[in-house]
Amino acid sequence: MGKFKFMDFLLKLKQYRPSQYTLYILFLLLMILPCVALAMTEPLSLWVKMASVLLPLSLYMLLLNLFGKPGYIFVFLFFLQLINGYQLVLLYLFNEAVVSPDMFLTIVTSDSGESGELMGLIWPVVLLACVVYFSATVFAVISIFSKAKLSKRWRLKSCEISGCTALLGIILLFVNSSKGLSFSLNHDIYPVNAVYNLYFAGDKYVKTLHHTDNNRNFRFLAQRTPNQMLTDNPQREVYVLMIGETSRAANWQLYGYNKPTNPNLSQRNDIIVFTDALTEANITHKIVPMILSFASADNFEDIYSSKSIVTAFKEAGFSTAFISNQIPDKAFVDNFMNEADTVIRLYSREDAKLHPQDIQAVEHIDELLDSTDDSMFIVFHSYGSHFEYSQRFEDEDIYFQPYTASSFRIKNRPVLENAYDNSLRHTDRVISGIINSLESRNIVSSMLYLSDHGEDLMDDERNMFLHCAPVPTYYQLHIPFIMWFSPQYITINPAIVNNAYNNNTKTASSKAVFHTMLDIGMISTPYQDPGYSLVNSEFVPFERFFIDEHDEPASYLDLGMKERDLRMMRERGIQVW
Repeated sequence: MGKFKFMDFLLKLKQYRPSQYTLYILFLLLMILPCVALAMTEPLSLWVKMASVLLPLSLYMLLLNLFGKPGYIFVFLFFLQLINGYQLVLLYLFNEAVVSPDMFLTIVTSDSGESGELMGLIWPVVLLACVVYFSATVFAVISIFSKAKLSKRWRLKSCEISGCTALLGIILLFVNSSKGLSFSLNHDIYPVNAVYNLYFAGDKYVKTLHHTDNNRNFRFLAQRTPNQMLTDNPQREVYVLMIGETSRAANWQLYGYNKPTNPNLSQRNDIIVFTDALTEANITHKIVPMILSFASADNFEDIYSSKSIVTAFKEAGFSTAFISNQIPDKAFVDNFMNEADTVIRLYSREDAKLHPQDIQAVEHIDELLDSTDDSMFIVFHSYGSHFEYSQRFEDEDIYFQPYTASSFRIKNRPVLENAYDNSLRHTDRVISGIINSLESRNIVSSMLYLSDHGEDLMDDERNMFLHCAPVPTYYQLHIPFIMWFSPQYITINPAIVNNAYNNNTKTASSKAVFHTMLDIGMISTPYQDPGYSLVNSEFVPFERFFIDEHDEPASYLDLGMKERDLRMMRERGIQVW
């Protein structure tokens, strides 16, 4: 019986033929929906908000009339429908902003396993967007094969309305200009801005593919700076740079958090905590290459022709190793990693369902240190607290319960935060393990840790979640940044350590890492600036920038950040120019 009812339903569906007029309205609404949503969320003037709806509306009205069958245009613009669906999903995640170049690049740099973890929480809205736009495409095909057409009278009237709508939109832009307000077609009008961002992302990706060709002959001209105590008593040196993932300072016990997320580090009295450190970007494939190189928000273009700090240490005579627990990015990070003498990947695409825990890196560091007596520079790019948090720690790290959430909803926030905090306890154990390995060998050594960016955990009524938001929040920007020095290092270079303590409350950013790490390793190069080194007496608090979606430096005050986030920074003593 059920089978016959289903067949009856399919028959009725097949017989249903919506009119061309109904389809015209349907397609117009679906195409203009992202424009309306963005007009409601974007920090634009009222004139531009209205124009950003009227101008696309007039164009869509005109196009849908062209052939008398609106389905032709809807199918022809199928790729635009994909962008529309992607845009609506991002608005659901971030509540604002047009799809950025970084969001497009994420599609080609993310692993299927990583995407699957996120999809597990947001699948309802993704499924809804797919169903809506796919169903509309089916109706567009019906429109094309239908014998009926829009009447000439309808088309003429629609074109008249389209022209008037376009004229009104243009007038509104002139009004906006007369009031001295800014406007950019490539940035403020959807879908022009989305298409431009797609072009920008494609151009950037192509440039990235040629990175190794462009930097093949690059040299740092790095040399060791003299140290009399090392000259008189040569010793082995080992320096470790650990780059964390999605770890926000707000949830670190060392930064005043009221939960024990740093049970090991908080027991030590030799950890130098830099309290006012911000990231220059909130997406991994952009910020990590900047951390590893002398490129920064205000000179990002240099990254296309330069190498990383790994090569600088190699030129200075160090044996180098790069340990990664990250998904291959097929771009800058992978290129920089391959500069090392030894490359260790904890994660492989072939075993994507079993992402290793960061603690495994400690064993590999022990093996590296035991395999040679050379002085070494080791980079460890961890997976840290990347979503899904409940997969980023071991049983030994479970302290906060419950920690498994079934869905991405505000009611599950306490559970998600428990999982996130447990992942921080795992990071605490990893950092402590590396320090213990260095400390037990009685060598000249140091470790610098910072996170690439932070994370939103639905902390307020905005319900922001994850990172990568085009307009970052306090939680995405304020990062943990710590240093440790062995007793042997302190003996041979006490000035470096004293400078670190003297500078630990001054304004800093991820830009300081390259210059600081070279100073710690007692290496000089023309590309190093002592004014950016947190362990140098010449360090001067510098104006901090955030790299925007088009790779241009932007003041934190020019990012469109909400007053809530700026207030939180001020309350925590973080200076924002």
